[in-house]
Amino acid sequence: MASEVTITRFTHEDEADAVRMLVDKLPPSEREGAHERRLARWRWQYYDNPNNPDGKPLIWVARVDGSFGGMVATVPVSLRTPKGLLLGMWGVDFIVDTKMRGFGIGRKLLAAWNSHPGVGFVLGWSPVSFRVATGVGFRVIWGFTNATLVLSRCCFGMRLAKAKRRRDLLRLAKVLLRGIPGTGEGSLPVDITRDLPEGTDELWGQVAASYSFCVERDRSYLDWRFVSHPAHEYHFVRAGGAGTPAGLAVCRLSDETPPLGIISDLIVDPGRQDVLVTLLDATVEFLRLKGAYAVSVDLPPALAPQVLQRYPCSLAQPLGMIVRSDDKDAEEAGIFSHGRWYISRSDADQDY
Repeated sequence: MASEVTITRFTHEDEADAVRMLVDKLPPSEREGAHERRLARWRWQYYDNPNNPDGKPLIWVARVDGSFGGMVATVPVSLRTPKGLLLGMWGVDFIVDTKMRGFGIGRKLLAAWNSHPGVGFVLGWSPVSFRVATGVGFRVIWGFTNATLVLSRCCFGMRLAKAKRRRDLLRLAKVLLRGIPGTGEGSLPVDITRDLPEGTDELWGQVAASYSFCVERDRSYLDWRFVSHPAHEYHFVRAGGAGTPAGLAVCRLSDETPPLGIISDLIVDPGRQDVLVTLLDATVEFLRLKGAYAVSVDLPPALAPQVLQRYPCSLAQPLGMIVRSDDKDAEEAGIFSHGRWYISRSDADQDY
């Protein structure tokens, strides 16, 4: 008798199986104590999200003859488009039990996700999830950039060597003699805080006007995404006067020793190079003083050339996104064109 695969919307009764499956993905040496941390992140990520439709998470689960077989979990957001706000859904936890592969579970999960009105997208993927997603209508967008700004050549080289990243070591050798800029006084005052600065909503409205498509970064989203995160400690770097910021960066440090600096968001008008340089330099210097050996940042095409010109001792690699949308107006407005998007590290699962 053939096994029966059923796909349903997530309920709280599915939580234990879902979190267990995510923890089981970790190497055995990392599982001790991981359950409570993953559970805290799960509840923040999926229950507390202010963009949940009807206050409920958008997660679909698969069961095979009643046993938990996998899930596709999305992070709902408000997507700013030329025709107004639409429901957007970042795909972040797509997993199928390895013992149940061959039943078409992944395809059925993505079909259930696709049946929900809105725009689906994924920033970063595994080969298996990419193959399944592109087979059910997701389209690939290349043209974004992941940049690693080198702060300590020696330390960065040692990290790459220890991880046996020979290809990146060769890439580092090619940029080794390029300059690492000093971080003198910028053209604007800068302050750094753990609190979301006043005037952020107005700043975001001005910056978002430079892009056709982007996740709406209003105060409720930013408070949830950064201030309330259960594990990461984010700092806000503001360029400009109190109450009237001209630019805002959000940054943190990784858990490794020494840490990698991460710029999770870089909210700045791409036409204001003076603000971008001031903001970027202040954020990089803050992370350097905290011990960072390098700084990683994901960039849209409007910002990448300026950042790499400022920090030529950097490793840059292409970054892609897969998107699914049945909205013809959005397609005509360029939803599948990388030049129309603002993206950042905070959109990617690795920053959650």
